[in-house]
Amino acid sequence: MTFCDFCLLTPSEFDAALRTWHEDEEAKQRGEWERTRLLASISIQPHIKDKLTPQELIPLPWDEKKSEEKAPMIDKAEQKERLTELMKAINL
Repeated sequence: MTFCDFCLLTPSEFDAALRTWHEDEEAKQRGEWERTRLLASISIQPHIKDKLTPQELIPLPWDEKKSEEKAPMIDKAEQKERLTELMKAINL
C-alpha cells in the first residue's frame, strides 16, 4: 500500500486491511507449523511401536478450536427473559 493510499483510508478501512493482513500472516505460520509437525511425526514413526498422529505428537492451539462445541441455541422466550433480567439489573 502506498503512503498516499494509507492517508486516504478511513479508520474502518484501515482496521479491515490490518485484520486481513493479520489473518494472512497467521495462515502462513500455521502452514509452517503443520509441515513441521508432519515431518516430526514421519521421522519418529519408525522408532515407536504404536502409531502416533501429528496432532498427538505436537498439539497446537488451533487443534482445540476445532473440537469445541457450539453454544446451544435458546428459544425466543428465554431470550426475552434474559433481556428482562438484564434490564432490571441495570435499572432500565
